[in-house]
Amino acid sequence: MAPSTLYAESPTAFPIFALAWSSNTTLLLAGGGGASRSGVANKLDIRELKTVAKEGKGEARLESVGEYVLSREEDAPMCLDVNQEGVVATGINVKEGLNEHLRLFKLKANNTIEKDGRKQLFKTSGEDRDGDDYQRVAVYNASGTLLASASTDGSLALLNMADRSIAWTITDPGTEIYDAAFSYPPTKTTEHPDADAEVFAYVTPSTLYLHNASDGTLIRTISPSSSSKPAQFRCIRFLPTDGGVMVAALNSSSKPSGKRTAWIVRYTPTGASVARTKKLHSPVTCMDVAPSTGTIAVACADLSITVLTPGLVGLRRIHGAHSFPATCLGFSPGGGWVASGSVDARVRVWEVDGGEGGAMGLLVVLRVVVGVLVVGVGMWWFLVMKSEGGASAAAAGVEGSRNLGLTLVATFAGVVIAYMLVKSKKDTLDVKGKVKA
Repeated sequence: MAPSTLYAESPTAFPIFALAWSSNTTLLLAGGGGASRSGVANKLDIRELKTVAKEGKGEARLESVGEYVLSREEDAPMCLDVNQEGVVATGINVKEGLNEHLRLFKLKANNTIEKDGRKQLFKTSGEDRDGDDYQRVAVYNASGTLLASASTDGSLALLNMADRSIAWTITDPGTEIYDAAFSYPPTKTTEHPDADAEVFAYVTPSTLYLHNASDGTLIRTISPSSSSKPAQFRCIRFLPTDGGVMVAALNSSSKPSGKRTAWIVRYTPTGASVARTKKLHSPVTCMDVAPSTGTIAVACADLSITVLTPGLVGLRRIHGAHSFPATCLGFSPGGGWVASGSVDARVRVWEVDGGEGGAMGLLVVLRVVVGVLVVGVGMWWFLVMKSEGGASAAAAGVEGSRNLGLTLVATFAGVVIAYMLVKSKKDTLDVKGKVKA
């Protein structure tokens, strides 16, 4: 895999727990020192990706252009998303009283952030409140009309953004929800006027749940059940295609040796079966998928970021992306950049050439074929020159040409078959789907 290029970076002076792009040049950050009196403010921060002239060349920078600082009674925001209307959704706990953890803000054109509402979705106040629980997920669907909010205690709620009413809820106390995602809206055509409804997925360590996004009807549950390779779900995303194609990240359970691995799993539509898996050699901390290209970025505990094609072919790899594992990843709307944040108080933007996976593989094949042709022509020339006499030389040339042609055809077929086998090779993980009636 080719290395990725660092496009821009910036210190933030606070640990970063979440990020989201509001445009191809505007990046929102969320984080802070938490509930402790650390002196590090909890805030939302706006960064603008700009190109400035330096020594006659253009240099990209992430400039802080606005912020919203929370009060000392409010915890650090742990999740973040923004829709097309500029409504920012995040989760913020308060230390005492009614915990209206879902916070909505409005991102204004002058790079200011204004309050736009707050709501308590889960029973996390008073004596029933556990100080360790917090809202871990805030994610919009592609149109920005639905917002999913989920907590570490297993509570989940979907909101209709038109009137900010609760569409449906699920409560499973004690089961931590790690991640959630919406499928992209299906395209209705004359051939398929009744395209499947939008799908919502979320993961706990032991289960991936699929629901109808509009009414909450359970479609399917998937478990990473395997006696030889026990694993837990960590992240879930949909590819920007019709049919609800998902990719999930699973981390292996603890081993006596201490060495843990991970798998990226691509499913067939709506999780009916596993289409492909790819093994990684370090646990996954976060993952994102480009909304325009389907390129996948995965951050791991070994400080690396791996970029994959939608088919799980390696495209780029970043070593030492941060001094601590990345806590969040986010592709720009155009898919050309992926931003990463960490508790090391740095945000970095990396150049990503999405969609090149197929081209890279084809280029490898072409190079091999060219090499085979060069070797073959050399062999043919050697056979002809080695022959003695004109007639024998001509005969040898004809025979050599025929043999060369057969050799090249067989070699080319072998190269193509070998490439397809390598491309389809997968580190298997038993992931079983169970359909609920």
